[in-house]
Amino acid sequence: MSKHADKARVAMTDAVAQANASVINAGRLLISKVNAVQGHEDIVLAMESVLDVIVAAEQLGENVKAFEEACRNALATCIDETGAPEVMTKHHKATMARKPAFVAIEGEFQSEDDRFWNEPTPNKKAIKEALEDGEIVPGCEIRRPNSLTLRITTRKS
Repeated sequence: MSKHADKARVAMTDAVAQANASVINAGRLLISKVNAVQGHEDIVLAMESVLDVIVAAEQLGENVKAFEEACRNALATCIDETGAPEVMTKHHKATMARKPAFVAIEGEFQSEDDRFWNEPTPNKKAIKEALEDGEIVPGCEIRRPNSLTLRITTRKS
């Protein structure tokens, strides 16, 4: 393994390990709250305990989402730094892909064309189709970001 690839690997695994700490702590807190539910003879205390479980579970969910994002960022950075075209496991494939084009609306959208509305918001899909067909839709344009994003797909066996 090259020195550059080894450095990228270490940075990626360190980022994952660091992000994992908050998930572990939130999981431990949830377990302690679940264990505290048992044994309450007072209904109010039992309900308060279950409320604590719900709040701890929500916190764990937020930490897991942040952990997933940190892992995605770490993998994307490693792929980018090493120039790897893809990463494959038995059931999944990760690649870097350009972010898709999107419709940008400047200011207050004021078209009177019904096909451009999903009341009360503009129908960006219809606007995009019209712009791609060469129509002019005042105040709208298609933007194509140049940045890359990590795409994970399921591999067919």
